[in-house]
Amino acid sequence: MPKSPDSISESRYQTLETLICGGVAGSVAKTVIAPFDRVKIHFQVQNPALSPYSGRLRGVFHALQMIYKSTGITGVYRGHSAMLLRIFPYAAINYLSYETFRRGLYEGEPVGQVAWWKRILAGSLAGSVAVSCTYPLDIIRVRLAFDLSTKKGEAGLRRYVQSFQTVASALASEGRKLFGFPLAGFYQGFLPTLGGILPYAGVSYFSFESQKSAYRTHIARNEDADIPLALKLIMGMLSGALAQTAAYPLDVVRRRAQVLRVAPHLRKIHSGRPSALQILAAVLREHGVRGLFAGLSINYLKVAPATGVSFVIYEFMRENIFHMPRI
Repeated sequence: MPKSPDSISESRYQTLETLICGGVAGSVAKTVIAPFDRVKIHFQVQNPALSPYSGRLRGVFHALQMIYKSTGITGVYRGHSAMLLRIFPYAAINYLSYETFRRGLYEGEPVGQVAWWKRILAGSLAGSVAVSCTYPLDIIRVRLAFDLSTKKGEAGLRRYVQSFQTVASALASEGRKLFGFPLAGFYQGFLPTLGGILPYAGVSYFSFESQKSAYRTHIARNEDADIPLALKLIMGMLSGALAQTAAYPLDVVRRRAQVLRVAPHLRKIHSGRPSALQILAAVLREHGVRGLFAGLSINYLKVAPATGVSFVIYEFMRENIFHMPRI
């Protein structure tokens, strides 16, 4: 039976609500942890100026202090405007896709009775759709954040630029030169990114949803029980930490692929147009297994709270601002 005009209107309205909730949740979460994200990118690509601090928790704060002294607060948040341009649509599409796949896969089953693989698949598919739609904005943001002069008078990695427009133009030029068409330049490093988002999004949503279900089943003993925000935050942080650990090696590979053309120290290691497997092999050869987890400690500092904040804000807005059904 076709939907009535009223039901179609309500469906569109709920779609808009979900997009707003997801976009705001992702933007707030990323703003909270943006300084740590800036440092992590430099650790991942082995920036010579900051790589001595990599691998130590204290090194994270030393590197952050170094960036702040060199470039001020604007340097700490360099590239963040591009981040927000990406993260709002990314988070919005991610949450909307998750709700869509979740409804389709769960087929009306209670969350506590849904097979584990369906929970993981719903998250993985949602993440894949979101990252495919917004990847060009991600690579622009990474290129902007990578531009760093560590000390006045010291040679820094300044081969590219200070503006969103200039970075976009450079990427288009790289696409024409390397692959034959401009758009390809905006998808450098996409395959390892897609490979990494599958376990990341899948584990993240699966873990968060499973923890909520376990709390309502075994602690509250009420399938409709409200979960305290503080507890939701802890659940979200744990979900983010688990997901990041599972996906991190591919995250390192994609960061290298994204900045390869503007990082002289990486071009000495990776010649031509290396594949994701070749980059992975080079990291192992140069830095061992430890190199695949460079910057992971800082990621725990940023991804865990970001995931927690994102989940909490998303569900809070759904339930208390738009009065949508509890999930």
